[in-house]
Amino acid sequence: MNKQLTRIISLLLLLVSMPMSAAVSKVITASFCEPVTYLFGCQTLTTSGTYHDTLTRVMPGDSIVELRLTIGHTDQTPLSATITEGESYLFGCKSLTGLTAAGSPYEYKDTLPNVTGCDSIIVLTLTVNAPVPPCAPSADTPAEATITVGDSYLFGCTVLKPVTVGDTIAYDSLTNYCGEDSVIVLTLHVQAAPTPCAPSADTPEEATITVGDSYLFGCTVLTPVTVGDTIAYDSLTNYCGEDSVIVLTLHVQAAPTPCAPSATPKEATITVGDSYLFGCTVLTPVTVGDTIAYDSLTNYCGEDSVIVLTLHVQAAPTPCAPSADTPEEATITVGDSYLFGCTVLTPVTVGDTIAYDSLTNYCGEDSVIVLTLHVQAAPTPCAPSADTPAEATITVGDSYLFGCTVLKPVTVGDTIAYDSLTNYCGEDSVIVLTLHVQVAPVPCEPDSTDLSASITTTDSYLFGCRILSGLSVGSHIYRDTLTNQCGEDS
Repeated sequence: MNKQLTRIISLLLLLVSMPMSAAVSKVITASFCEPVTYLFGCQTLTTSGTYHDTLTRVMPGDSIVELRLTIGHTDQTPLSATITEGESYLFGCKSLTGLTAAGSPYEYKDTLPNVTGCDSIIVLTLTVNAPVPPCAPSADTPAEATITVGDSYLFGCTVLKPVTVGDTIAYDSLTNYCGEDSVIVLTLHVQAAPTPCAPSADTPEEATITVGDSYLFGCTVLTPVTVGDTIAYDSLTNYCGEDSVIVLTLHVQAAPTPCAPSATPKEATITVGDSYLFGCTVLTPVTVGDTIAYDSLTNYCGEDSVIVLTLHVQAAPTPCAPSADTPEEATITVGDSYLFGCTVLTPVTVGDTIAYDSLTNYCGEDSVIVLTLHVQAAPTPCAPSADTPAEATITVGDSYLFGCTVLKPVTVGDTIAYDSLTNYCGEDSVIVLTLHVQVAPVPCEPDSTDLSASITTTDSYLFGCRILSGLSVGSHIYRDTLTNQCGEDS
């Protein structure tokens, strides 16, 4: 509160010290990296944006104050990774090497600016496993996919773009940690392109409201004042670029007559000794049988609606017997880990391993889980990756984070950038980025928005920073000025 009062006093002193004129402008910039509540004139602000306030000075001329408020946040993201002793790991712009299983796990931190300009802390927990025995080559792995002729399909690091209808066969190989090849055989089914669509027929739509209420149809607010049917039209554009017309029939009904008090029956079943929340009352019956309880609500007419609850109280269930053993199966690769209950299983030989775990049911009896863990040979190693293309589009003057590099082009056109990642085989995979830089959008124009609302003579209405009350029957017009994202008056 003292900081907010100091800001207001400083602003007032600054405005008083300025020379008299028709209008005096002052720009205030405030940035925070945590949630705050910022008092600006009669506005309480909690989100980023550009705000304006008009102060009337004691001497002639108003003072318009512009606030550029940025409220960011500091976040922390946990990461975990596992490598084998002797391998390296790329974290940010730092290559982690020479790590041993004896000192595992390791913790590293890196700090990046997030989209709000505040710190984003990445916390890496790196687990280093001991080397595992070499594995045998894997058999070929089949894969299938379907695309339309003329479309592209990314297979591994290769972009396939068939120009004829039919099946295309492609191959790719990955290298596992043993250095063996695993061949992927892709059957790509290429279908004919669909025929273009025709303009859509009119689509009928119906809705019902009460006279005097409003209905949002597309971007138009409909507020009929007479009972009957009203027809309205709106159009959408489908993926072919053709118009699809929506024809709305709005049924306008007369306002409902006031309602009479009503009684509503309700039933529920619980076990003796348990509790049941009914309205604002907690019912805890101690005997078996039916219990009757009452509660009342007030409907929109101001009449009472009585809820009559019949609570069926059942006897507690008898204790259950111990459960029979429950079989469970899972398959992993030799050298990998499997979490079974609270135990981490890491088999080092190929074959089946049996493990047991027990759970306790609500009766306090044990239920035994019998796990058969099928341990398979590890897949073959991978080959170096080919270049991978990537594309992105920004506006000139904006920034783009590519790997560990911040790109900020100042001219319109295409910019090429390169970055490399290291896969688990230790081979480089080069990313080739084509950054399309567009011209900045033109600023927007001032706009005007009409609003309508209805109240009774005893109600009040909050409009901007003003409370409107004590109004007589009839129409009253009020205006307020806001500033949009372009700095123009709305």
